Amino acid sequence: MMRSKGYTIIHTREGHRPDLSDLPDNKRWRSRQIGAGIGDTGPQGRVLVRGEPGWEIIPELSPLEGAQMYQTIASGGFRSPLRAIREVTTQEGRPLTRYPLAVEQVFAPEPIYLLSAAMQEVVRAGTGQGLNKFLPPEIAPAGKTGTTDEQRDAWFAGFTGDRLAVVWVGYDDNRAARLSGSAAALPIWGDMMAALAPEPLALAKPERIELVAIDPQTGLRGGVTCPGSTEVPFVQGSAPRDRAPCSGAMDAAVEAVGQTVERAKSWLDRLLRR
Repeated sequence: MMRSKGYTIIHTREGHRPDLSDLPDNKRWRSRQIGAGIGDTGPQGRVLVRGEPGWEIIPELSPLEGAQMYQTIASGGFRSPLRAIREVTTQEGRPLTRYPLAVEQVFAPEPIYLLSAAMQEVVRAGTGQGLNKFLPPEIAPAGKTGTTDEQRDAWFAGFTGDRLAVVWVGYDDNRAARLSGSAAALPIWGDMMAALAPEPLALAKPERIELVAIDPQTGLRGGVTCPGSTEVPFVQGSAPRDRAPCSGAMDAAVEAVGQTVERAKSWLDRLLRR
């Protein structure tokens, strides 16, 4: 769906064994709800598993390179090259060379918003929820755990409203550390951020993003009559059109009112910006 709207999709791999013997049933079910399960061939090609040709799309990645990737996400799609040196001066403080700040927009705001919101969900209810031991929920950080093959490397990357950090735990000779990102890298990241007293992360919702209630059992439109129904952000026009069996006329009416309110707010915002 995102490809059809002009967005570039660069990740179609999963770190599971070729026979999928380590793939939990619930993850297999979730993956099939989007049209192509892990290891299956879908409308955009096969979702690769470990060891298949093309799976190793990023053979090596340093923490600095990882921080550059996440900096672009944290800044709303604007890339600013990271530098360890801002300027070179004489002993008296006279500048000899300066490295000015360069900013370039490389991604549209809508996919970056969706990605950042998904990373906030990782911390709220996914593999990153261990951060709740370090930061209060109102900080709402966005983050992602990472564990490479044979648990050689453990990663955690994330950002708040004013801070970004990447933590890597592993051996410099590439031996297996036997540690996961959530168990090893995440606590270091959380302890460091707690000491910095970061600002909350409040994502600015782009105008073309809409929130739609989704039934978690079917992936279709839900509402108050669907247990566990959750609001999920979508680029306008990309949300499921069909309603879940648990969703009735009341949900459709509530949604229509909400859309009317959102359009009125958008119109008012544009008027005030003139």
